[in-house]
Amino acid sequence: MTPRLAPVRALGVLIALLAVLLPAKPASAAVAFRACNTGSGSAFWPYTVSFTKPAGTVAGDLIVIHVAVSAFYSAGGPPSGFTELHADSSPTAFTWYKIAGSSEPGSYTTQTMPATSTTTGVITSYSGVNTTNPLDGDVSTTGSGTSVAVSGTGMTVPRSGDMRVSSTQVGAGATATYTGMTKASCQITSSPGVSVAYESPAVGTLASRSASLSSSGAWASQTMLIRAAAGPPSIDAINPNAGPTAGGTSVTIDGSDFTGATQVRFGATNASSFTVNDDSTITATAPAGTGTQNVSVTTPLGTSANTAADDYTYVPAPTVTSLSPSTGPTAGGTSVTITGTNFTGASAVTFGGTNATSYTVVNSTTITATAPARAAGVADVRVSTTTGGQSANTSADDYTYVAPPTVTNLSPNAGPVAGGTSVTITGTNFTSASAVTFGGTNATSYTVVNSTTITATSPARTAGTYDVLVTTPVGGTSANTSADDYTYASLPTVTNLSPSSGPVAGGTSVTITGTNFTSASAVTFGGTNATS
Repeated sequence: MTPRLAPVRALGVLIALLAVLLPAKPASAAVAFRACNTGSGSAFWPYTVSFTKPAGTVAGDLIVIHVAVSAFYSAGGPPSGFTELHADSSPTAFTWYKIAGSSEPGSYTTQTMPATSTTTGVITSYSGVNTTNPLDGDVSTTGSGTSVAVSGTGMTVPRSGDMRVSSTQVGAGATATYTGMTKASCQITSSPGVSVAYESPAVGTLASRSASLSSSGAWASQTMLIRAAAGPPSIDAINPNAGPTAGGTSVTIDGSDFTGATQVRFGATNASSFTVNDDSTITATAPAGTGTQNVSVTTPLGTSANTAADDYTYVPAPTVTSLSPSTGPTAGGTSVTITGTNFTGASAVTFGGTNATSYTVVNSTTITATAPARAAGVADVRVSTTTGGQSANTSADDYTYVAPPTVTNLSPNAGPVAGGTSVTITGTNFTSASAVTFGGTNATSYTVVNSTTITATSPARTAGTYDVLVTTPVGGTSANTSADDYTYASLPTVTNLSPSSGPVAGGTSVTITGTNFTSASAVTFGGTNATS
């Protein structure tokens, strides 16, 4: 089968109204059945088949020959100037076509069949045809019996005015009765028989059609969809029909008669670029714009009419005008209220490119988002919507991640349970420290010397080792490490002296009994240090 001709814009008449549920289109002439004649072959070799040109045929008409053969197709081909569209072998049937020129012969002859076969055929012509791309689809099917399933169900009809033509090869003497189609005026009932029927279908998907045969036998059903002549373009739908004001969206425009398009516009602005994929589809890149604009397509035959189907809406990008709070710990988890505009339909909220842990669109101007964990520093909070795009970066969307304080050393790192020891805490990020605790108990007092040093007075605690932690309002609390261990030691007690008296000259060796003497740093008698 010869491939379909590539769709090219044909200069022609106006376009008809499309079917129900589709936008109105400019009027055009529909394809019309003009006339037909039968054809048959001689009984001599070389075997010839002659078809007389249908009456009234003029330049630009589509001429179609439907041939039925009682034996296998052996040699030759269609008449000069014709293209083979269908070829079936069981039973043998062919469909050939051409566009009539300004000077056509009165008949067409071909030598294709062996002398032992019987050949019959029907030649028909049609007006109002797209001369450059006359056929939009072609299918065939074969079967046997008295019920013919007309092929072509499910094919798409691009425009009002197109025509579906079905030819059926049937057995000798059989007649065909069609449902939903008009049978052409000339038919052949000799062996083999040829029957042709046509209809002007609605735009959309071809409905199921059938034919009843008067006698049973093998049959071949061949269907073509003849395209009406082209006219000004029309738009059925655009997808997507909305995009950001910055433009750049790839938009698919569906419609008809797009071949040869010279311009695609969004309102009064040319598309940034466009590609004519075929006669019914254009891919265009939307330019920058605002509001709702009409998309139009222009060809040498005119510009598409404005309908609701071509409306394209520019959706402004969201903006972020403030964050509350605008700082938080590197661990994340802070609930941040984002204020701005055009938040409806938000599809993402990011902190420095990292998705928020979660977010809720309260309304078009407010979002609450949970900050994700990030390294210390400033991160841009951006809001994206599916259609409007992403908010621009401004100082208003700066969110500062603050690292928590760290404790690297305590001096001293031990003291009495009574507390009161002045402890120098060394570390990082101490600025704005809001608490210093010893095992969860607040220091009696503390002073932030600088970002790396705090002096704190230890509170009273029971004996044991405790973590000294520093907290800042934004960064949070320092992590527990061995460097922050502070040990509370119990006071020594004296329970017995032996002997408990001696001369004023001193020198008596006294055994002192009690508790917590480890690491004793002094022994005094009435405030006077022991001799040794």
